[in-house]
Amino acid sequence: MKSNRLKQYAALAGSVMISIPMMASLASANFAPHKDAKGAIYFAGAPNAEIQVAIAGLPQTRNITANACGVAVIRNSLTRPVPATFTIGANTITTANLPTQLLPRCLTTGQLEEARTQNFKTSDGSVVLVSQTPSASVQMLFDGSKIRKLKMNACGFGRISNSSTNPFGADVKFTPQNGSEVTYGNLPTQLPWLCKDGVTYQPVAAGVGGGS
Repeated sequence: MKSNRLKQYAALAGSVMISIPMMASLASANFAPHKDAKGAIYFAGAPNAEIQVAIAGLPQTRNITANACGVAVIRNSLTRPVPATFTIGANTITTANLPTQLLPRCLTTGQLEEARTQNFKTSDGSVVLVSQTPSASVQMLFDGSKIRKLKMNACGFGRISNSSTNPFGADVKFTPQNGSEVTYGNLPTQLPWLCKDGVTYQPVAAGVGGGS
């Protein structure tokens, strides 16, 4: 009955499903990273194992509050480094191009102890934005990265969902710990593989025989 339901599902999608009883068959079936029509991404791995997938190029935001002198400091740290390039409003800032200067004190008069007319960075890599609205929030836009833990199913593949409100951009890159880097925009769109009772069902073109 389950096999019939799977074939019904595939027929609605304009294809059929063939079963692959053994996990080892995934390689011979040419399982490769791909995405489905909703943008979810599929990776292979050992059955029921957990792998890490590095995701780079994700749009992120960071809010910094300017002080009474209109200076906003983007602190640099090992756990939260300042991005190499980021955007403030309509301006794109490249950290490496900023001059290195000392950060003056903000006086009670609302002026810096020593004037600064352009953005700069400090010796510890923090970036200082000048001429901001005093005590207002400044939003920084940048491409970030994160590590995603991905649990494989009993058939040996896992799925990373795509958000409809904040979808993956074409340039976002994924690197599974057991594979090579892939770029989201270059991944083929395919019908999703299915796993039922430890049996892998692979979508194939309509009219191709096989199945159980």
